[in-house]
Amino acid sequence: MNSILGVWFFVGLLYQGAPMAPPNPDLKITFSFESSDRNELFYHRLGERGFCRRWAKYEIQDGLLKQTITEVDAENNSSCGQDTDMQLGRSSATPFEIHGDRLHLRLPLGEDELIYVFERQTESP
Repeated sequence: MNSILGVWFFVGLLYQGAPMAPPNPDLKITFSFESSDRNELFYHRLGERGFCRRWAKYEIQDGLLKQTITEVDAENNSSCGQDTDMQLGRSSATPFEIHGDRLHLRLPLGEDELIYVFERQTESP
């Protein structure tokens, strides 16, 4: 399996096997795995003030990305607390796969699932 280490940018969705563009093209999401046990999730919307950022302790086990949020940015937008991915102490276990330069996070959607697709950053911005 390819390593999850690196910086990943949200590029779209898969629903029932069909690719879909991001629902909000102004939403920019970055998932960074810079160490073997800590990651950062950061997002903002183009043209809007503020951002949301958090750090989590993570481990990979049996095809699951297990995370516990250990820190949230004190400068986060006030709306960030409504997002469960930004709540201190929250734990999750998300099925994931790496396909080449793509990271797929499988999230439940009713009885189906929605796959968030992230692409590995290969060059410096």
